[in-house]
Amino acid sequence: MNPTSRVNPAFMRVTVRHGPAATPVVAGRSYRPFHGIASRGMLDRLPTDGQVALERWSPLLDAALAGDEFALATVPKDVVEAARACGMLTFAQSAAAAAQFVAHELREVVAPATHVELWNVKEGHTSSVWRLTVDPPERPTVRLALNVGRDHLASDELERSAAILDEVTASSLAVTVAAVVARGRVTVPGAPGLRPAVVVQEWVEDASELALLPRRGGGRRLYAVERWVTAEQEPGRIAGAVGHRLTDTEHKQVAECATRFLLDTVRLAGRAALRFPRIDVEHGDWMWGADGLYVVATAGDEDIVSCADARQHLRSIWTRCHAPADPEVELLFDTGTDEALCMALAAGHPGALLVRAEVISERVTE
Repeated sequence: MNPTSRVNPAFMRVTVRHGPAATPVVAGRSYRPFHGIASRGMLDRLPTDGQVALERWSPLLDAALAGDEFALATVPKDVVEAARACGMLTFAQSAAAAAQFVAHELREVVAPATHVELWNVKEGHTSSVWRLTVDPPERPTVRLALNVGRDHLASDELERSAAILDEVTASSLAVTVAAVVARGRVTVPGAPGLRPAVVVQEWVEDASELALLPRRGGGRRLYAVERWVTAEQEPGRIAGAVGHRLTDTEHKQVAECATRFLLDTVRLAGRAALRFPRIDVEHGDWMWGADGLYVVATAGDEDIVSCADARQHLRSIWTRCHAPADPEVELLFDTGTDEALCMALAAGHPGALLVRAEVISERVTE
């Protein structure tokens, strides 16, 4: 499949790009882009050592799924069968799905332009993310983010995530959420058994993904990641990142904003439990820009927390997935969280009252 071909010759032409340099995908070249990260369904089908092995096989797995004889003879048969069973899309199929959605569901957004650009800017277990750029004649440039489900299970999760995003977008006052503007399913050309979900969101300009990364001297800090660097010998494995470390003040600001966001969006889940959206730094759900914190994704499931544990839940959202804990960073996060809770309680914020955070840290109340 050639992702650079015309999706609808009477309507538009698509240019597909990939990688940090926005390299164009050109038909006939020996190099073919690939998805390097295991899709959601593959995580369930492969043991931990199989997921590690997938980092080595990912370039050839993409080719094997496309029918390349050398790749089929090289990649372990069980890996190929697992990928096919879970409906994992190749890079070309993801590009084609994005282009199909643009052509048939975003026609009013694109017209009267006859050319669009789709740049695969990142990917995760759930979706590949494409920046759509349209330059209509005599109209401002349009940019949107298209999320294409990586496989059957990932598409189901992507749809649940979109529904949660709709809810938090309507509720969030403290943090800007990349709102969902369109969603649906498309059939991949030449693969009628693949109907990935596509979720279109507002594009957040000039913002970087937040990630908790090890720093020299030990511990972990938040970094604004401009791009990820893959290993030269194993291009499916992330070996580093390019970006900058947040200052102590910015760490505290992040915690304050995230706390206010969760207080805006918390809901009752029974008599003594609360329902929080799950926004995970480990999966690239938070971004950092000139205007502060942004939410661009949520998990497909929410966190159900007892009222008694709610305050501790707010204090742990940044560090619960990362061990060993960094005492300096935890102090910054705890301080920011407690100060935001204190201010929200003083203002009578409904979410703060639900959390029942009557006991505030002594360093905040003094």
